[in-house]
Amino acid sequence: MSETRKPESTRGFWALIVTQFQGAFSDNALKQLALFIGISLGMGEAEQDRLSSLTLALLTLPFLFFSMFGGALATRFSKRSVTMVIKGLEILIMVTATFGLAGHNLWVVLLCVFFMGTHSAIFGPSKYGSLPELLPEKKLSWGNGVLELGTFLAIILGTVGGGLLSAAFEGRPAGAGLVLGSGGSSGGRRWCLQPWGNLEASAAACGQWLAAQGFQLSGLTLVNPLPGHHMSGLMPQLRAR
Repeated sequence: MSETRKPESTRGFWALIVTQFQGAFSDNALKQLALFIGISLGMGEAEQDRLSSLTLALLTLPFLFFSMFGGALATRFSKRSVTMVIKGLEILIMVTATFGLAGHNLWVVLLCVFFMGTHSAIFGPSKYGSLPELLPEKKLSWGNGVLELGTFLAIILGTVGGGLLSAAFEGRPAGAGLVLGSGGSSGGRRWCLQPWGNLEASAAACGQWLAAQGFQLSGLTLVNPLPGHHMSGLMPQLRAR
């Protein structure tokens, strides 16, 4: 039997925690933004109640249908590779959600809520299966506790944050989508092929584009600050090799 490799540091573990936090935050913030779009469209109280139930179902039902599929992927392929692909798809989902928010297209946003739930369901087995590879055995219980704490904290903050983003970008919902969309995650630092100076130039160009669209940059709240963001949100300083 081959000897299990002991992790040399906990950098990979903390990278996983930040990745999970960002994903759970985006899931719940997007769900709340969908509800506020319904309100902005003049839905009555009964319609709003149905919308609330629908968004909750779209976010949670994928866990019933896709968790086993995620487990099969985590077993067959590298958990790191599965995480990178799933989180790359998350970026595409949030970009689509941004366009949905920009056009007040509730059905597009709801579809993105469903896909966010699906991505979280598929990511779950790789997330938990990675812990023994990232932590020594004596720290596994502690690591599970930290992971659960971060997840529920992200759910609470995402729910609150969705309302705050809706208020901050009232009349300009695409802005909220841009903030959430900047929170993509995973991938190794080595996968970022652009020099740091190019990332700073990209961030400056992004700021100029936002200003040209009528956004007041001084009033924006960035969840993940550029230029630190490439494909990984807040992760570059925490990424494991």
